Amino acid sequence: EVVGAGATAEAGLVGRSLARKRQNTDKKQMDELRDKAVHNAAATFWLVSVSLAVFQYLTDMRSVCWPLAPTAALAFELGVPASLLLFYLTAWADPGKVAARPKGASGVEDLLRALAGTDLDKAASPPDV
Repeated sequence: EVVGAGATAEAGLVGRSLARKRQNTDKKQMDELRDKAVHNAAATFWLVSVSLAVFQYLTDMRSVCWPLAPTAALAFELGVPASLLLFYLTAWADPGKVAARPKGASGVEDLLRALAGTDLDKAASPPDV
């Protein structure tokens, strides 16, 4: 039974190690999901707002708006799909990358020089303000 007790203790250590790895994996997945939710919060809020505005327009205001202000109604009905298209294109577009600035050079200094109207160094490129 002494041999069996050692095997049981070893199995318990392996079981705890596997449980800890499983908890770490679960925690990592939850952190990734939380990060995705935080990054998508503004976009989700905007889409929900547009959906509610369209629902309100279709259920209550469309029948009143077309006779009173057909231009505004047409602008709204064409503007919503256009804004959704722009949102989709912007959300899925490649943002590109900006090269890192050299140490010691800040954008604030470039902006202040540009606002002051002083000559920039010949070697430095003009700021992209």
